[in-house]
Amino acid sequence: MDRLGGYNLAVILPWALLLLLPQELSDEQKKSIEKMRMVGAVVVEAVTELRRAGNLSGAGRHAEQCEKVCNDITKSLPDLAEPHWHKARVRAAILDDRSAIAELDALLKKEPAHAGGRYLRAILLFRDGRREKAAADLEVVLKNTKGLADDVVAVASGLSLWLKGERGKARKQLAGVRSNDAIEVLARLDIDEERFAEALEALQAGIVQDRGYLPFFEARAGVHLARAWAECKAGRKPEEFIGLALEEAEAILKLDANRAFAFVVQGEAEDIRAAYARRSGDDFISHLKRAAVHYSEALKRNPACVEALLSRANAQGQIAAILDHGTKEAAAAFEVAAKDCAQAVKLAPERAQAWVVTGGVHSNWARRCGSDDALTCWETALKAFETAVTLDKTLETNLKREIDECRAKVEKK
Repeated sequence: MDRLGGYNLAVILPWALLLLLPQELSDEQKKSIEKMRMVGAVVVEAVTELRRAGNLSGAGRHAEQCEKVCNDITKSLPDLAEPHWHKARVRAAILDDRSAIAELDALLKKEPAHAGGRYLRAILLFRDGRREKAAADLEVVLKNTKGLADDVVAVASGLSLWLKGERGKARKQLAGVRSNDAIEVLARLDIDEERFAEALEALQAGIVQDRGYLPFFEARAGVHLARAWAECKAGRKPEEFIGLALEEAEAILKLDANRAFAFVVQGEAEDIRAAYARRSGDDFISHLKRAAVHYSEALKRNPACVEALLSRANAQGQIAAILDHGTKEAAAAFEVAAKDCAQAVKLAPERAQAWVVTGGVHSNWARRCGSDDALTCWETALKAFETAVTLDKTLETNLKREIDECRAKVEKK
């Protein structure tokens, strides 16, 4: 039985059939819709099997068949929501999350009650770090689970509980569910709680059942990076775990040479090396510069990669704050960092981390620049930190010192 993103298509598909259709359709339009449904189901099954075998390039070529049929129907029936659902399913199956989210946005604008669409968008938004928006979608899904498979409801419930801070209940809800979504969510929960061995075991089992499912490789890279950061903070060399993370990046690139996240992993590896070098009193700016280059490579592949934008902003912001303020290099680094922050906030205004990085970049620069420029930076930083806390109350304690400093500087002026 075919499964996409962890849910049972045989159960979810009826939701597509319940989408609102025009009251009067010509025979030709009815035949076109039936063809779209058939092509959509066949293509999703085909690309999923190719992905499971590790053949992502082949899966991508199949996706074009569904796109063409759906686009033709949209031309004749522009208000019809269903084509967006089929295209979203195919895009999600080939792990093109950005395009899938765009189709789901269009679907839910036309048909807000589509539970399958809400669920899928929640999973993709969660993966992209937009947790508040994911939580809102899950809340809608859980109010009406009719037509959803049991494992979908379990994942939706478990993820919703986690996002509300009820980790123990979330873990119990997800236990025993073997869908891709459940494995990924539970692994990320394990990583968050530093249960690294459990996360790696679950992810390895997931890769065995779906060899092309890149989120598993990306989460495994996240485990190694988290362990590298832990070693660095403890004053120990992080190279062992950096090496493992870079191996995951290479594995990702073998499956998809243009996967932006692989370059993000490479960039974060240099960030960790920079942090360790700084602790050791060694040259660290060169590592930050190399990190920025990797993040730029990620953005060439996906200009809307918020993770790459924030990471490059952080690296360039550190460079700007360290170099002599009067140099062109420092000013250029800050300009790149500020632009990246603005773009990240524009793409994901509901993502608290985007505002945290924005606040950090501007407050660090304010400490180094002249009085006139400093005030504007302090004001920007204050607004950013306050927005971050509004979006995520758990940040209030951690950001209190920064907010108090910014507010004092603004009020003093």
